Amino acid sequence: MQHPLGVGILGAGTIGGTLIRRLIDEHDVVRAKTGLDLEVRRVAVRSLDKARAFMVPEGVLTDRPDDCGAGT
Repeated sequence: MQHPLGVGILGAGTIGGTLIRRLIDEHDVVRAKTGLDLEVRRVAVRSLDKARAFMVPEGVLTDRPDDCGAGT
């Protein structure tokens, strides 16, 4: 079994939000097409309180872009 590859994303606007939603909602399809088990681990946003068009687990959103770097 392949270990998940953690992904950190800067921004959750139109492009970032669509990417996040697809990586989460279509996880099995992405894995089948690419062979990669991609897991959204951090998403840096300007406002933690803003309503989002996607759901992420507690602790994934951050307002610190540096949290999206290697080792997250």
